[in-house]
Amino acid sequence: MSSIRALSALLFASAAIAGTVPLAARQSNGICGSLPQVPISGLAAIEVWADKTMLGYLSTDVFENGPPTAYGWITYNFNDALNNVFFCGQPGSGTVVMGADNARTVPGTDSNAIGLVANQWSSTMGSGNANSAVFAPTYASPAGMEPNSTSVGSFDGSFFEGSVWTVQSGSDSAGKSHQYLIPTWVNPDGSTAQLDIAVLPVQGAIEATGDFNTFYSENNYLGNWVQVKFAAAASI
Repeated sequence: MSSIRALSALLFASAAIAGTVPLAARQSNGICGSLPQVPISGLAAIEVWADKTMLGYLSTDVFENGPPTAYGWITYNFNDALNNVFFCGQPGSGTVVMGADNARTVPGTDSNAIGLVANQWSSTMGSGNANSAVFAPTYASPAGMEPNSTSVGSFDGSFFEGSVWTVQSGSDSAGKSHQYLIPTWVNPDGSTAQLDIAVLPVQGAIEATGDFNTFYSENNYLGNWVQVKFAAAASI
């Protein structure tokens, strides 16, 4: 499998790919509760784009040795990607929960929302702020909910948010249209931050941050971070 290793270098120091983290089956009354499951457009997978260059798909694989269990790989093989990705309810002006047929679960539970997890000391994000979070299996949480301190995975004291996704139509510099999947974080004071996504392709890391430029300036000692966007896969 050709992959870009995307281990979070900021939240944990070392990791190994998980072989035993349980896969969650999509259920009609799972993380969405009474809300309908609405497939994201196209092939219902998540593409990763650096402007007009597609780096691959967000993989099912996670890293488990370190807080928290986090999605950490970009794969070129569609069969290894998160697939049949769906929203809980129709995306509109607010944020929604997102899951997938083969999404991972919070260890020891059947909760498999694709959410965000931050360290307890980095749970405020926004312009001029280098704090960041990782994409990880979380519990579903209501839209607009401030960071929840309930532990997810092995990371006691972590903060998570499950309803973090909005959809925005846009184009890259080559004029190709995309349905971008934009993560949003609610700060402890109730303010919100639309997050940028940073990838360290050579050394391996993927982070969501409120300000890519500030994040880059404070963390470029780790390598050359690349700003990317997630998008609904339109074609193979």
